[in-house]
Amino acid sequence: MLEALIGLCVLLLVVNLVVRDRIEYRISKLRTELMALRAEERRLADRHKEVDRLSAQIEEALGRAERRERSARQENEEMAFGLSRLYQAVLKIELSEEELRPPPSDSDTGDGAEYMRAGEEE
Repeated sequence: MLEALIGLCVLLLVVNLVVRDRIEYRISKLRTELMALRAEERRLADRHKEVDRLSAQIEEALGRAERRERSARQENEEMAFGLSRLYQAVLKIELSEEELRPPPSDSDTGDGAEYMRAGEEE
């Protein structure tokens, strides 16, 4: 009976060693996976920071583009207003010049002969 107990203890010791080796192997494998996951987490965190930085740069660039667009639109409106005022001023000048011109006479042929005659009379 003592021999059976010793045999059973040896068997339990061998089973314990085998189970311990398997558990250590699994723990080692899990540790390797955990380290890989941590490295992946760090890489993803860095990438997330980079994406956030790029997103902020894009938002800033869009804001600058919108401000430039508003400024260009305002300058365009100001130039259109200035051009319309200039056009109105040119029209007024043309109208006032027409008022200052003498009305055409019936004898005016439009060939400059009257101008020549006026020069001869003087």
